[in-house]
This record gives sequence, structure tokens and C-alpha cells, in this order.
Amino acid sequence: MAICGRPPYIPIPYRRNSVINAKKTTASSRARPEQILLGERIANAREARGLSHKQLAYQMGVKKVTLEHWESGKTAPRANRLNQLAGVLNVPLLWLLGGSDQPPPGMGPDSNETAGIEGRLMRAERLVKELSQLLGDLRAETRQVQQRISDD
Repeated sequence: MAICGRPPYIPIPYRRNSVINAKKTTASSRARPEQILLGERIANAREARGLSHKQLAYQMGVKKVTLEHWESGKTAPRANRLNQLAGVLNVPLLWLLGGSDQPPPGMGPDSNETAGIEGRLMRAERLVKELSQLLGDLRAETRQVQQRISDD
């Protein structure tokens, strides 16, 4: 009987990894894109981005071992983590769920992104030099003032 307009709860047998690990490939056979495991796609995308397990786990806010379990197929990420993975790895969510064995072309860091980072890094280096010079000038002025005070 439905309470408050809700249908009754009917448990459905569900094994989290059964769908993900249903089709395993062997080294001797070339797998079709739909046969590539989710974990393999995560690993391929992570490697294409040049991230280590530790770096990706940190960006995702999970433990390194959790990420390793995702990639090995021992466990699977939940839906919210899949969406987050797609964003961090810069791949379409649909590709991550059922794409080919290789990440989409141009998935790695693009030149605009690296050029922007390089520009900010150069600006930071200039600011450090300017601050260093300013600190030196302030130390010299402080010594002069202290010298005048001690002379009086």
C-alpha cells in the first residue's frame, strides 16, 4: 500500500560491479569500444592528462587506493564521482561511461591552458623580484633610521 502517494518499495537485486565488469577482454583479442572497461577508460584519460594516481585522487578528494580500485575494476565510482571525474579529466561523461579505449583527441592539456599558466608563473616571478627589492630597500631605510636614533 502506498503511503503519502509513494509507491511501495520493491527491492531490486543489484550488484554494483556486475554491469561494469560484465565483458572482460583478453590481450589476444582487440576489444570493441563498448567492451573497454570503465576502469581502463579512467586510467587512459588520467595518463593522457599526465596525472599520477596521487594527483588525480587529490583533485577528486578521494584516497589513492579508491582511485586504484576504480581503475582495476574492483569498485566503481558513484554517479556524482563519475561526473566529477569527467570534469577533472576533461572528457565527456558519455565517453567515460561507454567510449572507446583511447581518450578523445585533444583531450590533454591544451596550449591555451599551458600558455595561461606560464604567463601567470612569469608574472609571479616578477612580483617576487619586486618584493625582494622592496624588502632590501626597507631594510636599508630601517638601518638608517636606527643609526640616526642611536646617534641622537
